[in-house]
Amino acid sequence: MRTLVDPALAPEHRRGHGALYDGLNHGRIEFLRLRRALAALPLPRVADGRIVLAADARPWLRPDAATCPDRSFCHTYGRGDKTRHQMIPGWPYSIVAALETGRTTWTALLDTIRLEPGTDLAAITALQVREVVGRLIQAGQHRSGGRPGDCDRGRCRL
Repeated sequence: MRTLVDPALAPEHRRGHGALYDGLNHGRIEFLRLRRALAALPLPRVADGRIVLAADARPWLRPDAATCPDRSFCHTYGRGDKTRHQMIPGWPYSIVAALETGRTTWTALLDTIRLEPGTDLAAITALQVREVVGRLIQAGQHRSGGRPGDCDRGRCRL
């Protein structure tokens, strides 16, 4: 299984993509178990065998969701006008991913946290990266020859 949709598309189930969302809406997700499973998957590595992690905070804009709980106003550049700054209702998320090398935009998503209004982004991101690195080490992704936590130009080596 490479994606969450794979089980729903398996011929013996014949449920289609919608089955994933039905399952999520009617079930529950054990987030720690999912995070550990993601850390154990084969991950992209650079030429010398390191995993390159990237952390980013991005908003999920929901301008029409006026009554949704914990919604905040997210900074974005104007749609169609890159010089115009706007605050649009939505939820900011902090994401950590392992990056592919070369001419690709593929990433391996390892963790996502929805940020509460007023959250200290730097503190949350630092904690999130530490937890991801810990799960990667626990999953056996660390290879000998380097020390966990060695950092070069902002990229930590695993």
